[in-house]
Amino acid sequence: MTMNVIDLMSVESCIDRSLGLFRQTYRDDAVVGGGWYHRLATGEPGPSATAVGLSSFYVLRGSLDFLDNGLSFLHARQIRSEDRTRNGGWPVNTSFGHPVTEATGWVARFLGLARIGLLSGNKPDARAACTWLISNQNEDGGWGSFRGRPSLTWHTCMALRALVVLDSTNAAIGKGIKWLLDSRSTPSDAWGEVPSSSSPSVVHTAFTLTTLFDTSASLRFPAAARVIEDAYSWLASSLDTGSIGYDSSRIEVHTNFAHYPDLEQQFVWTSNVWHYALPVALSALVRHPTQPDPYLICSAVQTIIGAQLESGYWPNIDNAKGISVWAVWPFLEALADVSRRSAIRKFDKITWASSQTLVAQRPNSAAEALPCWKQVFGSESCGV
Repeated sequence: MTMNVIDLMSVESCIDRSLGLFRQTYRDDAVVGGGWYHRLATGEPGPSATAVGLSSFYVLRGSLDFLDNGLSFLHARQIRSEDRTRNGGWPVNTSFGHPVTEATGWVARFLGLARIGLLSGNKPDARAACTWLISNQNEDGGWGSFRGRPSLTWHTCMALRALVVLDSTNAAIGKGIKWLLDSRSTPSDAWGEVPSSSSPSVVHTAFTLTTLFDTSASLRFPAAARVIEDAYSWLASSLDTGSIGYDSSRIEVHTNFAHYPDLEQQFVWTSNVWHYALPVALSALVRHPTQPDPYLICSAVQTIIGAQLESGYWPNIDNAKGISVWAVWPFLEALADVSRRSAIRKFDKITWASSQTLVAQRPNSAAEALPCWKQVFGSESCGV
């Protein structure tokens, strides 16, 4: 396939294989509901994996497969506490019941996207989830695993993307955006794992650009437009579209601890966040505010499609055995951004005739010229 072509039929086949994998690996919880665990073939369901499993069906197919059982599980696992920094959040299976951004961000974003707050019955409390995120924002405007833990780029982006679909006018969003704008790695125009001091990475820069787009950062802070432009230039020059991940940023590891005075005990655990640079970068590339690079986009899509394994997932970045939900979801989200954020139809084969013109070849019909990528994706109306 030439480097300026995207075959949407191949994209859809890729998506179908992954959704089939999620159907096969769904499991009922022993107590209530059901969902997915990080290791898809083993373990009891967890909030993060269940949220992204449900999101996959909703975002990619507009369907609510497994919704009732999934919501029952998330309802049962949501923390209820008199402590406002704990109430309404979700723990991961290894955080000793302490709610963390790594789980709450994924669950809260799904609840906002699917408008779960409008449903009645046995469902998680979206308003409490929103309040948890606001209550756990650090004084500097960023987020760590929970309030008081150091603010991190990835965690701040997770919290902001959830908040903006739950309460788009909340003042916490502006504070978080400002933290991101002030936290670029020195002296580059990009972002790393921790603010200012760490080396910039493709995955953190791309996730930040996606977040700034989704939160309409340029409308809130006009000066953000120049920051975004410079960061996109850095991303384009640093991205390797021939690889799905980079060794230097594959797994982000943090040690967390929480003290429970009533139990007179302190719990310590390690938080691992998996990163696949290419799909995260692809999501950022299709949001480019002025001049998306068609060759980078096409090359990224082709690499992602080519790297998918027959079972519907991508190779584990830690070389471990088994199938991880994080070896599926980032790719599905990126492919959703390519095929769902535009007027492009499901079975089109898209060719860039020039940097300004797309040609769509549709089954059983003549080729049709489409407007430039910016107009197809509607960037002008999205606030970046």
